[in-house]
Amino acid sequence: MSPKRTYYGFTTFQQRKLLFETWEETGKITLACKKAHVSRGLFYYWKARFDEKGYGGLEEFESRAAHKLNKKGIRSVGYEKLTPQMIFCRKNAIF
Repeated sequence: MSPKRTYYGFTTFQQRKLLFETWEETGKITLACKKAHVSRGLFYYWKARFDEKGYGGLEEFESRAAHKLNKKGIRSVGYEKLTPQMIFCRKNAIF
C-alpha cells in the first residue's frame, strides 16, 4: 500500500516568499518546501516565475477559475432544430 499523500491547498504570497527565501539561504529544496508547507512540484511551478521576475512574480497568480469547460454552444448542439414540444419536455424532465 502506498503512503498517503499530503494535500497542500492554495498558497499565499507569504508562503511563496518564505519558500524562496529559505531556498536561497540553504540551497535545499526539500527543507524550504517543508518550512513553507508546500510541495516540491509547487516549488518548481513558481521557480520559473521567480527566475523571470524575482519576488514580484510570486505575488500574482493565474486565475483559479475553471478552464476549458465542456460547454456546448447553442449552434453546436442543434437547439435551432428543437420544436416547442421538445423544449417543454426537456424543461419539465419528461423523457
